[in-house]
Formats: sequence, C-alpha cells, structure tokens
Amino acid sequence: MDGFGRGAVSLLAAMLVNTIVVICHKFYRYRIAGSQTRDFNNDAAVAKRDGRLDEVLAIAALNGRSPAGTVVAAGRLPSLQRRRNQPMQKLSRPPNESFDEAASDKVPN
Repeated sequence: MDGFGRGAVSLLAAMLVNTIVVICHKFYRYRIAGSQTRDFNNDAAVAKRDGRLDEVLAIAALNGRSPAGTVVAAGRLPSLQRRRNQPMQKLSRPPNESFDEAASDKVPN
C-alpha cells in the first residue's frame, strides 16, 4: 500500500474513533439529563399536583441543570398550564372515521 492509501486508511480510522467518542458522549449526556429531570420531577411532584406554580418555579430555579427545570424556570409552565385548562376543541369529523375516508373528501374528482 502506498503512502496515499495509508493516509486514507489512517484518516478513516481517526474518523471512526471520533464518531464513537461523539456517540458515547451523547449517550452519557442523555442519561445525565434523564436523571436530572427525574430528580426535578420528584422534587416538584407535590407542588405540581397541588397547582402551586410559584413553588414549582422556585424548585426549578434551584435545579438549574435539569432540562425540565430549565423549561419551567424560563416561564413555559404557566403557558402549558393555561393550555391544559382550556376546553378541548371539537373535531371536524368523527374520531372513528378512517384516514382514507377523510382524504377522499378533500380530493377533487
């Protein structure tokens, strides 16, 4: 194998190692984020169930590393709470109608 071939194989090997390192790091961060979210949910469960949003926001401020805590601390929880309390909109068609029947209504003949 000439020098160019060895260089190409070395570059591909380095790229493979880099890919494996990135995948391992992403799995590690995903696992850490999951455990931090579980911790936040366990800490704030009673306050969320009782509707004490100010206490949930205080817990979120303390758990700043949690992805769920970050979303709550950013002010997303009150908007989600308002959306949950809104009445559901009526469907334009019965829920048991199949997709094909609904699609055939919209296709011009």
